[in-house]
Amino acid sequence: MVLEQASKLLLPGELSDDAVLLRPFTEADIPALIKIVDDTTIHDRNHAPSPTEEAIREWINNGVKRAEAGQSVQFAVCDKATGALAGRRGIRLEQDERRARVGAWIGKEWRGQGFSPRSARLVAAWAFDMWPVDRIGAECDVDNEASYKALIKAGFKCEGVLRAYSLSNSGERRDQYSFSLLPEDL
Repeated sequence: MVLEQASKLLLPGELSDDAVLLRPFTEADIPALIKIVDDTTIHDRNHAPSPTEEAIREWINNGVKRAEAGQSVQFAVCDKATGALAGRRGIRLEQDERRARVGAWIGKEWRGQGFSPRSARLVAAWAFDMWPVDRIGAECDVDNEASYKALIKAGFKCEGVLRAYSLSNSGERRDQYSFSLLPEDL
């Protein structure tokens, strides 16, 4: 599948299960996103935007541009019952290798409620159906037990440790676990 064809598949609208709704971000999400990324755990471990209205708006707009270019999609992770924003789940296409990568941030008050594994499974199932991928990868810091457990719960297999793999926003090199998910793992 050529990139132009793949790019038409990158805007799914909404995905959901019985508890989680994934949808595109909107301007109305900016206040909740500011609160979510104004967390040193998220901001230092991820390449999250600064917790300002301007930075969040730019991040949302850049996400739309990357989706339209066929590169990646960012989803608002929401509580299906209330519509409240719980976090973000992203997926990036690595078309030449027929694979993709997922990542997430979940707000403090939403952690431990299944939003991360559920959103990972929803996005992975959609990507395997709609994109030319045979594998979906993920990483998390070796000291991030919650993300490790969430990826395992979502069906990902831990493949080992990538030493000094990630560069935090503070410039520190971090070891990360590497995970993969194949279609048969869902």
